Amino acid sequence: MEKKLLFDLQVTQPQRKARFHGAGKYGIAIFKRLMQMAPDKLAVYYDENAYLDEDAVELIKKNNNTIYKSGKISVFDAARREGGVLYVPMIGAHIYPYPPKDIQFITTQHDLRHFILKRDLYYPVMDDRKFAFLRFFAYKVKDALLGYYQRKKIFSRIENFLNRDNVHFVTVSEYSKKCFLKNCPNIQSGKVKVCWAPSTIDTALNIDELKNEYGKYWLLVGVNRYEKNGARAIKTFDKIFSEYPEISGRVIVTGLARWNQIRMNVKNKNRFSLLGYVDERKLKALYHFAYAFVYPTLSEGFGYPPVEAMHEGCPVITSAVASVPEVCGQSVIYFNPYSINDMKKKILMMENAMVRQEYAKKSKMQYNTIRSRQDDDLTLFCNYILAFLE
Repeated sequence: MEKKLLFDLQVTQPQRKARFHGAGKYGIAIFKRLMQMAPDKLAVYYDENAYLDEDAVELIKKNNNTIYKSGKISVFDAARREGGVLYVPMIGAHIYPYPPKDIQFITTQHDLRHFILKRDLYYPVMDDRKFAFLRFFAYKVKDALLGYYQRKKIFSRIENFLNRDNVHFVTVSEYSKKCFLKNCPNIQSGKVKVCWAPSTIDTALNIDELKNEYGKYWLLVGVNRYEKNGARAIKTFDKIFSEYPEISGRVIVTGLARWNQIRMNVKNKNRFSLLGYVDERKLKALYHFAYAFVYPTLSEGFGYPPVEAMHEGCPVITSAVASVPEVCGQSVIYFNPYSINDMKKKILMMENAMVRQEYAKKSKMQYNTIRSRQDDDLTLFCNYILAFLE
């Protein structure tokens, strides 16, 4: 029997009500390249009752790949039927079942943000549930008393999982590699391979018919997630509009649809447009027409949004943390994401037309550099996966 790779597409399907997410985009990019390189060597596994990327569905139909449905067979049994090689684009190694020894298990570990990112008072600001601040303080007390021991247990489980002889993994940046080795120091030498996250930009998306509806605007994305630090950015812009009312423009916000989703007093609400969820075509247009893209993230394994903005030649102002400097290089303006004053200072720098022009040019040049590395690493990683079928 000829071996085939079982590709678990479940992680690319909607998570926590989000139809599109970074891990999903990552998984689809890997899947598409594998289907280009070896379409006859793949079988797929997914939830038939959940949305699956349309391009992936078409590729599966076109190549008549074997389909396993998650509600009818376990992923490990499905992998066995195809020869025992399984790829999962993302897992929580602290809770994922140990793969049986007869399965060659390949995965991508993106980051450890859920365990190492500390929550501050902006966390309950982004929590629209009742008693958000009481819940936050209860968490802080529990974390102070038990957090160290809980994280130690989690990191030990991750080490045990990744050190298994039949488990093989890559991570998406040098930053993420350092993060794993720092927090899980017992991971075996040579186990951690780095392949930059592949490009997720759909170059076929046409925005020629779309126009700029907003005039001059700054763009914030993913504001509904604490780690994206959107609340601080909104507070920063609110301060700018109060202190410098002569500055024109507004802020376009995605991920936030209503002001009651955020527990914060905003004085200049009329200077913000809350769009909630936007599709990929709309998002591309928002990057394209933006005066500048502001990305105050607190943690990234790789960081797709700045790269997506660069593709459209949009100047980027972003956090000097995690993987962002590794990916963005010297092509962006950096700030301390925990400092509203520093963020304000760097946003105001972009009011200088010559500065904006300089960073718009740098942005496009850096995108080409990033894309070249992404394409090379994608081919390298796909060849690495396919080698397990030999």
